[in-house]
Amino acid sequence: MRVFFLLCCLLLTLCATEAHARFSRRAKDVRILISGFGEASLPTTAADTVSGAAYTTKYSPFFPVGGGIGVLIHDNWYLGARFEYWLARRAFDPGTGLQSDTLRYLSVGGEIGIAQISNRLQLYILGGIAYPIGLQIESTAGTFTTTNKPLTFHARIVGAISFSRYHAFFLEAGYRFARLGAFASGPTPYLSGGAELDLSGPFAGLGLQFQF
Repeated sequence: MRVFFLLCCLLLTLCATEAHARFSRRAKDVRILISGFGEASLPTTAADTVSGAAYTTKYSPFFPVGGGIGVLIHDNWYLGARFEYWLARRAFDPGTGLQSDTLRYLSVGGEIGIAQISNRLQLYILGGIAYPIGLQIESTAGTFTTTNKPLTFHARIVGAISFSRYHAFFLEAGYRFARLGAFASGPTPYLSGGAELDLSGPFAGLGLQFQF
């Protein structure tokens, strides 16, 4: 993964050198930013551990996708909304046969932060909160849900390079606090002892941003 991101950074630098000669950024009090992204999230590998089980796959890593819309004020402040969709899977044998689980999570939330903008380079430091509007685990052992809707939190650093006045390519890295609660199917807990499923951990991603 490190090699992949190094190659992306090199490509962005080469492309941005060409883009810099083609345009200069016009001054605007407010800009509207629309983005789409894909991420790799790396929660602790112990987040869903079942003692004594033999794993085929775990929830780590999983790959969220999503988008956002926001406003950039005077090239210094960012305020926006963000949605994410997670589809994470695990497969393991607890000693009684193969069990396959699929976590589906859909959230919407907000972000706020600061920005530093030049003609083609952009840096954002952002913090956000998300509310799950869809959260359940579909398993060969049943359908597991939570009685509450826990909030998740994240902080991220975003570096973007503009290729024109209207769009930019960006890389991001951050940390997500995601304690998703204690899942159960009727009286049957998802994790032993009714423990919470914790998918907190670092993440990295890339995406495309449109600016108006």
